[in-house]
Amino acid sequence: MTRLLTSPPSPLPSTESSSGGDTTKIPLPPSTPLKSEESPPENSTLDKGAIFPWVSSTTPLPRLGLNDDLSGLSNTFRSRFAKRVSVALEMGVPIWNILITKAWEKELAKNCEWAFKMAVCGLLSRTFQVNFNTLYTDKMLHLNTIDSTSSESSIDDEPMTEDDNQVLSEYVEAMIEESLLRLYPKLPSLPTTESPFLVCFQLKPIASRLENAFLVPSLTRDDIKSIPKLKGSYSKIENEWQTSQSMNALREMAEELHENTDHGGSKRSLIVDVSVDCLEMFQVRDRDTGDVVQGYGVGEGGFEKGDTIREEAVTHLVRFEVETTKGENPGERIVGSWQIIDIDDMLNGNVWH
Repeated sequence: MTRLLTSPPSPLPSTESSSGGDTTKIPLPPSTPLKSEESPPENSTLDKGAIFPWVSSTTPLPRLGLNDDLSGLSNTFRSRFAKRVSVALEMGVPIWNILITKAWEKELAKNCEWAFKMAVCGLLSRTFQVNFNTLYTDKMLHLNTIDSTSSESSIDDEPMTEDDNQVLSEYVEAMIEESLLRLYPKLPSLPTTESPFLVCFQLKPIASRLENAFLVPSLTRDDIKSIPKLKGSYSKIENEWQTSQSMNALREMAEELHENTDHGGSKRSLIVDVSVDCLEMFQVRDRDTGDVVQGYGVGEGGFEKGDTIREEAVTHLVRFEVETTKGENPGERIVGSWQIIDIDDMLNGNVWH
């Protein structure tokens, strides 16, 4: 199997430093392989028996209509605008871009759209043990082992080797947060003709837009992993302010938070929600019985191999997160490598702050 990519890309390669310099590519963080025995997170909203966890709904998530970014902060127009501005400034976006052209929002959404497509490609390859490079083109993903007559269904029938899986694991684990990745099973590496499942999956992103963006000061996901008692600290500070309006109480809570982290509160987190409109087909069948076990046609009966699977227009809500650190120059912030932390609220936003 050909290596996935000579140098696996960062999910969002077009991030900038706050010094306003040229756009630079952020290197991928080192990955820690997940243990195969780890079970899916308890806060998952999906059926844990899903072959390939996926939400293929033509109806947008309800929280979009409520402008709920799951930040724990107010979601008034003024508050949402202030949160978005704080994220842009942290990324080093010039003020004229933030207030006038807003081009940074379109660029960020477009990069997120690309990252979503490539991450899903990695998940498909990992779950169904299919060669990564046979699954994607510039415009779409396509895997079809249901219709053997499809001109786009030819795939590498050689089982993936341990080296193949190692390269794939490093790629996927760099792009997808481990709690989300644990939702996806890894099927045995078998020739396609021996796989117990037949699958048709097509994903063609056609548009994207930034829905929500907010900054979590002084706290990161890694802090929570190292010191579990810090989980929810940001929300507790916000709730205290709403209740007491006491600056002294807030100052004490912030100082305690800084003392409990190994960086003294110098690191921050950025979280964004991006909607990705797609043309999509998705169906999984049992090879022996031909029954639809997931996706289009579940429970409807009457589907025969080779039947047309309907293409639908769907919108996915993809949640991204990145850590920022102090730069060498005064006021400079360095943006790290973005990760996908949730898709369609399968982990209820994967909230930790």
